[in-house]
Amino acid sequence: MTQGEGAWLDTVFDLLSQPRRRYVLYYLLENERAAIDELARAVARAERGTSLEKGDGSGTSEIEISLVHRHVPKLETTDIVEYDPQDDTVAMGDEFEAVRDVLERSRGFEREGASVTEAGAFTDD
Repeated sequence: MTQGEGAWLDTVFDLLSQPRRRYVLYYLLENERAAIDELARAVARAERGTSLEKGDGSGTSEIEISLVHRHVPKLETTDIVEYDPQDDTVAMGDEFEAVRDVLERSRGFEREGASVTEAGAFTDD
């Protein structure tokens, strides 16, 4: 692994270290663009442990604020997402495809509740 690849991994793992950022990115895996309020409802449902398709998403104003002021800007600095403040939407950025495989694997771990060793990530197979 080169120093540049190591820095890329550090950045990706830093971005994925916060659940709200992961939930935004997971949502964008299925929807190329979403309004902030839609993302906030999806994050609220994910935090409650319900399906992203279920639930009313009430009480999302704090989540919207954290998305707009903290999480989306951090994702935007890496070009993984693009934020349009006029439309209040978030879309896949130019670098989204570079992290798609990592996101899909991470989402699989969270959906299945699998540990890293159960998934075989640290085996010699």
